[in-house]
Amino acid sequence: MNTLTTALAALATCLPLVAACASAPDHRDPEGAAAMSPNLVIDLAANPDVRVRVDAFSVPEAARAELEVAMHRSAAFLATLPGYRGHVAFERVGGPSRFDIVTVAAWESAEAAEAAGVRVRAYYEGIGFDVREALERWGVTAERGDYRAPASLQ
Repeated sequence: MNTLTTALAALATCLPLVAACASAPDHRDPEGAAAMSPNLVIDLAANPDVRVRVDAFSVPEAARAELEVAMHRSAAFLATLPGYRGHVAFERVGGPSRFDIVTVAAWESAEAAEAAGVRVRAYYEGIGFDVREALERWGVTAERGDYRAPASLQ
């Protein structure tokens, strides 16, 4: 079992609680207040095509503050995009995982997730932020994956 799979297994214990919620809030608040409020609601009955992006990070303490600033900036931008269903960030409190922080962001469909990826890359380019360079400079290691929730696994 690879480390991302281990991190996802740990998250699996909390996702059924999230999936039980009735509907997702609209995070496209023009004032930006909702964008700063981590929230993730996945209603598979209403949105069976949901796509989830999981990012897992091993973060040196010296890089933690800069990573958090970048995470909050990214979360605020993501919340403005069509098809965004929310996000939540987890901090490891125990267990053998090498990851300190795991983020989960949900999109209403594969198409929305793909379109968001294009917009995020353009946004980063526009603000002069090179993710790979920043992670390397900070000494952060990351694993990422995109997931779906097939009915056969539920």
